[in-house]
Amino acid sequence: DLVKVIKGSKTRPGFKEILIPGEPEYLTEKVRLRDGIYVPEKTWEEIVNLAKKLGLSQIP
Repeated sequence: DLVKVIKGSKTRPGFKEILIPGEPEYLTEKVRLRDGIYVPEKTWEEIVNLAKKLGLSQIP
């Protein structure tokens, strides 16, 4: 299997593994599903303030 050959190849100095197309996105999705998506405090305050202005119920 080509993926196994590629993944089993020697890495260049400074790299711990070889990633195949789509793998970085998959790994990011896994982390975000586990930990959530980071939203800076200022951005979150703006979202909450806009929700209040529009008469929406409080966002958790």
